Formats: sequence, structure tokens, C-alpha cells
Amino acid sequence: GLIARVVVYKLDRISRSILDFANMMALFQEYNVEFISSTEKFDTSTPMGRAMLNICIVFAQLERETIQKRVQDAWYARCQRGFKMGGRAPYEEKLALLDACSKLAEAEEEIRAGKTVDAHFSLKELRAKYGI
Repeated sequence: GLIARVVVYKLDRISRSILDFANMMALFQEYNVEFISSTEKFDTSTPMGRAMLNICIVFAQLERETIQKRVQDAWYARCQRGFKMGGRAPYEEKLALLDACSKLAEAEEEIRAGKTVDAHFSLKELRAKYGI
């Protein structure tokens, strides 16, 4: 084929999704393309090498999802403390955002406590409108 091998610095630099990586590896095998990671040593021609490759990509996806969760939690915590998240906003938008954050925090606490939320907004609407 046109490409004989693909060289990456680290395995998680090419993909952190198991599904994407599996599809990519199938495509590489279909066209007899070698996959080489310069920092990790895998022999993808053996079953053990392919298994090790898959184990590493599972941990790469776990790392990606853990980072996403930490960032989401940090944004939520900063929003609850009244910090504005994102770029510059006009003064009116700052007031609306702070109001939305406080309403969102109250509603989520009520939901977690098993109470019904009696308000004229939904969490989905607030999140969509204010990018929370």
C-alpha cells in the first residue's frame, strides 16, 4: 500500500477511545500497515502483543474519562462559588449566569434529596442556555 507503517510517540497520542482504536487497528491490518509506538514496545504480530496493546488503550480511555470528570466537577464547583466560567461576558449576562448557577445548584440539591423541583425551568434548559 501507500503507507507501510504508522509511528507514534505514545499510544495514547493516537487515540484514547477503545472503539476508535479497534477500528483503526482493523484498518491497519486490512492494508498491512505496521503500528509502532516509539516509547512502548509492542509486537502486534503476536496475540500477546495485541492483548497488551488493548490493555494499554483501555487505561488511556480510563485516563481520558477521569480527566473529563475532574474538569466537569471543577467547573461545577467554581460555578457554585459564583465564579464565571468562560470568556468575557457583558454585565447583564454575568448577573444572569450567577442567578442560573444558584438556581441550578439548588435544584440539583433538591433532586439528590429526593424532593420535587417546583420551578419554571428545567436543568436541561438552564445548562443549554448558560453553557453550564
